[in-house]
Amino acid sequence: MNREGYHLLLVEDNLGDVLLIEEYLHEKILDLKLTITNTFGEASEKLINNDFPFDCIILDLTLPDLRGEALILKVKELAGDSCIVVLTGYSNIEFGMQSLALGVSDYLLKDELSSTSLYKSIIYSIGRSQISRQLKHSEFRYKELFHLSPQPMYLFNLSNLKFIDVNKSAIDHYGYTKEEFLEMNLRDIRPESEVPKLERTIENIRLVKPEAEPKIFNHRKKNGEIVTVEIKSNVIDYEGVKAEV
Repeated sequence: MNREGYHLLLVEDNLGDVLLIEEYLHEKILDLKLTITNTFGEASEKLINNDFPFDCIILDLTLPDLRGEALILKVKELAGDSCIVVLTGYSNIEFGMQSLALGVSDYLLKDELSSTSLYKSIIYSIGRSQISRQLKHSEFRYKELFHLSPQPMYLFNLSNLKFIDVNKSAIDHYGYTKEEFLEMNLRDIRPESEVPKLERTIENIRLVKPEAEPKIFNHRKKNGEIVTVEIKSNVIDYEGVKAEV
């Protein structure tokens, strides 16, 4: 039995299924806070007025006042960071699988439900939800540190050298707007004489052979002024693209 407490919302209109699911949950979770609703209307009130978010929502796909895709989308609007586990019958198994594409964490067949399968699904879904929140927080922190840095910073695609993002300090320093930067590539801020040196440096980075520090280059601002800069960089995966910041 899991001694960790969870706050769950069960949305189910069949009394027999409610009693069975409640029994299964209490069998596996000792400190359980369970809120039970029979309709979407009741569930929406709990989701809107609840001061403490639910860890997980267990959702029957067919309710008296709403069902199917419309039901999932409405619950997702109100769920916040709460994960959703869908319960379905054999007649709806195809839609149960499709519901994953709508953003639910998992689906379970009612006729094959057990205390173990229900518990595993809930724990798995809560774990995924927590990881997703951590990733969102990490992404937010990256963007905050990037855009608020007093040092000029830019992110570019290692394949074609096109700028992916630039911070305000880079915009102020080079004189280009962000929109102009995003239409440019790394060669556009180098004097023509510096391009061969740039190409060699990028090739070494692609071959995982970074040059020894410091990397000193000449850059060209929008007004034509040539400035000497010291570059420090790291290769990162940015939304599936190999990039350098």
